[in-house]
Amino acid sequence: MIALLFALAAASPEVSLDGVARDGVMRHIPDGQAGLYVESFKGDWYYARFAGPCTRLGDSYGLAFDASPNDRLDKFSAVVADGERCPFVSFTRSAEPPGRHRR
Repeated sequence: MIALLFALAAASPEVSLDGVARDGVMRHIPDGQAGLYVESFKGDWYYARFAGPCTRLGDSYGLAFDASPNDRLDKFSAVVADGERCPFVSFTRSAEPPGRHRR
């Protein structure tokens, strides 16, 4: 399973989401403590994989995005969940999270 995840991550090119402070993020859905699905206001989905477990992500009522100085989310960004900074190691395009369907 882990080998499959690494193979999928290697196959997906790194991307960035520009204008985070201006346009914001429409929604975010935790993937356990391993990562975060992010939907842009354009309806595009992305997956941010964390460097390690983000243990406070599930309990966090507030989530802040720590974007790069040029106002983009990319593999150098992070989220802050209940005071815990969770850096990304990967930021790629994604399908909708499992269990979600377009309306």
